[in-house]
Amino acid sequence: MRYIFYADVYFLQNFMIKAAVLYLALYCNNVSMKTTKVKAIVKICMASVIGTMVEIVGLLLSGSYSLFIICVHIFEVPLMVWFILRKERQNLLPAIVRGYLFII
Repeated sequence: MRYIFYADVYFLQNFMIKAAVLYLALYCNNVSMKTTKVKAIVKICMASVIGTMVEIVGLLLSGSYSLFIICVHIFEVPLMVWFILRKERQNLLPAIVRGYLFII
């Protein structure tokens, strides 16, 4: 059976979901990112873009969809949260945990 993959729709959908998850994870942790709101939103958007692009490349290059999904869910959320909070070590683990909980 053949499938058609629309990368633009996949990108937009995953970008929106990842941005919402990151925003909620940081908001629920009361993380003050020590920057303006515009810079915080730019960081969330950049982390979402990077996470989505890595996911699309991994999906196109992987041979096993099950292995791809496992790798994405294990590595992607911590890397996106780390990208935003790499200077604030004390808030990193709670934000990662809440990010996983918001995905579920």
